[in-house]
Amino acid sequence: MTSTTARATSDPPPRSASPLVWLLRLAITLAVGGTALASLAFYLDEQLVAVGLGDELVAPDVQFERLRIGDAQTCVTLRRASPATGRWRSRETCYKTFPDKKDPGTTIRDLETGVELVLKSVCEEDDDEWVAGKLGIPARLPVVEVWQKQCQGWRIGSGSAQVLAIAAALALGVCLLAEHDSERLSVDSPFFILPVLVLSCLPMLIWQHVLWDSSFDAGRSHSLWKWGIALLFSVSILRGFVAPIVWAATPHAEQTEEAADTSESASDGQERRGAEENDQQLPSEQEQDESETAGGDEKAKCDCHYHCCKCGKEVLLMRHGSPSPPPRTESTQERCYRFRDYGLVDELRATAQRFCDTNSSPGSLLSTYVAYRSREAGMQATVATNLWVDLQHAKVFRPIQSVADDGGAHDPRLLYSTVDVRCLCSTPQDKQHGVPPVWHELWVRYPSSNYSMCHATTLDAEVAHENKLRIEDANATNEAIARPLVRRVMTRAIVLARRDDHNPFFQISATLNAWLMLHVIGWGPETTQLVYLDDGFPSPIDELQRTVLSPMHDVIRGRDLLGHVVRFDELLIAPFEYSGPMMQHLDDAEPCRANRLLADFRRHALTVLDAPLSKEDPASCVVTVITRQPYQGRMVQRKWLNEDAVLDEMRQFYANETNTSSGASRCVFQSVDFVLLPLQEQMRIIVNSDVIIGMHGAGMVNVMWTRPGTLVVEIFPRNRRRWGYRNLCQFIDCNWHQFRGGRDIGSDSDKTIEFREWFDFFDPLFRARLNTMKLETLEDPVDVDA
Repeated sequence: MTSTTARATSDPPPRSASPLVWLLRLAITLAVGGTALASLAFYLDEQLVAVGLGDELVAPDVQFERLRIGDAQTCVTLRRASPATGRWRSRETCYKTFPDKKDPGTTIRDLETGVELVLKSVCEEDDDEWVAGKLGIPARLPVVEVWQKQCQGWRIGSGSAQVLAIAAALALGVCLLAEHDSERLSVDSPFFILPVLVLSCLPMLIWQHVLWDSSFDAGRSHSLWKWGIALLFSVSILRGFVAPIVWAATPHAEQTEEAADTSESASDGQERRGAEENDQQLPSEQEQDESETAGGDEKAKCDCHYHCCKCGKEVLLMRHGSPSPPPRTESTQERCYRFRDYGLVDELRATAQRFCDTNSSPGSLLSTYVAYRSREAGMQATVATNLWVDLQHAKVFRPIQSVADDGGAHDPRLLYSTVDVRCLCSTPQDKQHGVPPVWHELWVRYPSSNYSMCHATTLDAEVAHENKLRIEDANATNEAIARPLVRRVMTRAIVLARRDDHNPFFQISATLNAWLMLHVIGWGPETTQLVYLDDGFPSPIDELQRTVLSPMHDVIRGRDLLGHVVRFDELLIAPFEYSGPMMQHLDDAEPCRANRLLADFRRHALTVLDAPLSKEDPASCVVTVITRQPYQGRMVQRKWLNEDAVLDEMRQFYANETNTSSGASRCVFQSVDFVLLPLQEQMRIIVNSDVIIGMHGAGMVNVMWTRPGTLVVEIFPRNRRRWGYRNLCQFIDCNWHQFRGGRDIGSDSDKTIEFREWFDFFDPLFRARLNTMKLETLEDPVDVDA
């Protein structure tokens, strides 16, 4: 009794925070973080972004650098060369989406004439394509389609949902604070979480599934909003599931039990009051039986939407309905296989949609076509039959006369308005009838809303055209008369329209995409014929496209089709060069690694071009520098200005046996300009190389042909960020490293590198590579010492 009395009379020790309090504190912290991220995302107003492709010219001496689209405005960053100094400077211009009484227009200067222009907001202008051109937005970016959807009201839904979501998240935080102070759970809070999550997800869903296009990347607002939703979702898990379990497992009458202990030394009245309090808080045996019998009958005594029933030492937690298992989250490896690897075959097949497959006249000829489109994979393609593509009046968008004129302003594709596609369909084949934008990236200035796949025709009408066996020309020569008006392609045609016809990275991407589609639709390459619907110039990659896609038939060039009507019996409109596995995550981290699809494509390409699959001389050691030099009158940027001097010093240093015991003295250091070499020779050089070094540029796409383990060093201008060749190395297992040192020179981002700085970076990598090479040929490892 003495100890009991002492405990009753002394001050109680400070009570530590209960597990429920800690959980509520964590939930409050996450709610604050989620609200802050959502608010920052709303403030930044950057949902979609796109960056320039290399040195992408949109006007003379004007390069496109970056585009960002938000709910309220679209901002374009352009780089201009100063006529006085020749230095390049970047400037951002923001163009409002909706009318603003305080600021009625956006003032810009015409990129070519310099004339001052005042542009109304997006939703007030009549010709959005003209505005996009004046702002310097490349035609490859479907910004007009995004604008039109925003003006249709999607922006109002997105912006309103963002504001409401932030307000609801703040209200949720207030509810959590109230629970934290009282250490009790309320009935309403779990149900209040649901509208917060719905409102938070709504703007994300609008941008992800309505306004999104594979030509853009996610902006900062998009990414921040995702993180904000993740934090708020964590709050819902803690408050909706974990907190009630902790609450049920924690004794609810700690103070009553302490009062019961203290009552041993108190008066009988105090004991009775303690018993009364205890009775009010603990259910009677009869109430417990009723609760168990009711099987979930909610009582007023319960503190939340869970029933807490205490039987002796056992706590029973009965929830409304059986809990549904959480949705299974796809792992990174599974997503990589599905959207980068052979999983694309099933993914694209699952998206197949058939059009024009019924006719009022049974048994008559149709122009049935199947569209494949995966937004997650960033790919679309179409297989069609019986199409007439009328190129009699077709015009090339931005033609050039020679390779010397090639650059960002060159676009050999055809203008949509000058091409007529006809088909044997009884119903309209346009957007209003659910048809996807099949020709979206093949024709320039393809409309985003009022487009059609083809216009209806009849076989009789087309036969009448085909009967005109000669071009009607009053002054035609005999040579001109011999040219037929209609050219029929009876093989399975693979149609490509190239934007960057001289960029090997994009053209290898286009080849890979078309080769993948052959697996999707089940065509054998021996049955296919490659048809270019553009006015592109020949390049070494043409041979790759011919041998992979058209090995048994001659390639048909677009230049030879201009002025004709082309009748296709069967054709594949291949995915565009800016889409597919090689074109993902060019500006951020690529999560995917070993890729069997690209490995098989590499092997197939080497085989059909009769290039070696492995090193021809296993004992050799070859270091190859891919040089960048002007060619055929065309100037290039990002040149390694003292490349020859650094190569000479490397040769001298590693030729000295006293500097290394690794056998580096036998290594060959060579500099190769790949621009004019046949692709087969380029492949042979790369396969036989153990180390590849090169400035960031199109020539580095040759890392596609490297053997696994090949050391690849990509030299960057200090502020250049583009990861296409890093991604290729991740896919095919070459050992990629970046070098950003040295000194950048001029607006062309040329570079000089001091040998000592280069040596400190390169030597450890080179020696590790030499060790690996020895391990491949010797049984015992050999250490390389300086």
